[in-house]
Amino acid sequence: MKMSELPPVVLAESSKPPQIWLENQISAVKEYLKEAWGTLYDMLHISHPLGRQIVAYSADAGGNEERIARFLRLTIPPLSLVGSMIFLYYLIDQLNPTSKEKKAARKKAMEVIKALRISPLPKLTDYEVCIAVSLVDTSTLETSWSSIGGLEEVVADLRDSVILPFRASTYLLPRSRLFRAPKGVLFYGPPGCGKTLLARAMARAANARFFNLQISNLVNMWYGESQKLAEAVFSLAHKLQPSIIFIDEIDSFLTTRSTHDHEATRMMKTQFMALWDGLLSEPDSRIMVIGATNRPGDLDSAILRRLPYKVRVPLPNAIQRQEIMKVHLRGEPLDASVTPAFLKAFAVQTEGLSGSDLFEICREAALRNLRGWLNSPQAAANFDGVSGGGGDNSSEEKMRPRNLSISVADFEYAYQKFRCHQLADNTVIPLLKPIMDGLD
Repeated sequence: MKMSELPPVVLAESSKPPQIWLENQISAVKEYLKEAWGTLYDMLHISHPLGRQIVAYSADAGGNEERIARFLRLTIPPLSLVGSMIFLYYLIDQLNPTSKEKKAARKKAMEVIKALRISPLPKLTDYEVCIAVSLVDTSTLETSWSSIGGLEEVVADLRDSVILPFRASTYLLPRSRLFRAPKGVLFYGPPGCGKTLLARAMARAANARFFNLQISNLVNMWYGESQKLAEAVFSLAHKLQPSIIFIDEIDSFLTTRSTHDHEATRMMKTQFMALWDGLLSEPDSRIMVIGATNRPGDLDSAILRRLPYKVRVPLPNAIQRQEIMKVHLRGEPLDASVTPAFLKAFAVQTEGLSGSDLFEICREAALRNLRGWLNSPQAAANFDGVSGGGGDNSSEEKMRPRNLSISVADFEYAYQKFRCHQLADNTVIPLLKPIMDGLD
């Protein structure tokens, strides 16, 4: 059989399901190799014209015909078998629609695992490798309990009720069900109030493997792949335990099931919850699932049951906003006019703002001061003086501004700019009264 007789391999989309289409293509390749092997075996006999030519050529070169024929019969079949297997594996790899994706995921996962210094490294399946890319090195996270302001009661409760039993579960009464940490934690509340920060701080405090699971890591266009990826989430977390699986915006994935759901989506949800139940039933499992959502009412009731420890993270009050401002301004250059009394008055007048909103106001205030310095003659002189330099330390020191202290005027400007942007979204933000008048 000639290579031109190889059955056509259609790489375009087919109307048949992907699994059936792939099996048909592999079967066609196997049939071709079977026929090609028979033709090759016939060629190795002396009676075959090509076989006689090889033996005659070798005899003319001074060899023994019988010995050469025996040598060909002994060596060529194993070599041809190896070549056939390599060819078959190559074709299967080309026909596999997820091979390139899995290779890229394995390369990235190995980099992540190497950075985490996981030793000994357990044997991972291809699907577990795809999930391993969501691992986060908790030592590189800048978030800690001290970087969360205004949630002291929530932090203390998480430390006592979640982190302490999670870390001490292997030492204090391991067979007791009452001393275990909850298998699921749900943070819910308005956006920008610190739900993700709490999850990151928990992972760092628990000294656990942190999976920042994205929904895109589970969704796959090929039928049946999403279920296997969902299974790999818990199998990999079990191999690397203690582990924390964090799902941000969990309502976009595990919403209430209905008859309008796609079959593949419904099967993936069912598989995920079934594996989650298996996790809950294992007494030695040190795996925790943390979810964060702005819309807890959209979650499936079965998911709410699997997240027994629920923490509401509301919008901060005036005292909490003041503490959040202190955290954001910690270590920053502040003008003498930015006193604790000013921060207290500013916090009182920013009702309805979240911690994320307050951070943007502080950032804009600092940038206004920086823009003012860049437009000053002093900055122009500094840049002109080092334009021909080689970038040494003395040049950098000369370019560095002497005073970038954030003043009250910077905060008032930043708040008014923030308010104008929010008004475009029909969000009512109160006017900022002159704060300095009330401080005299």
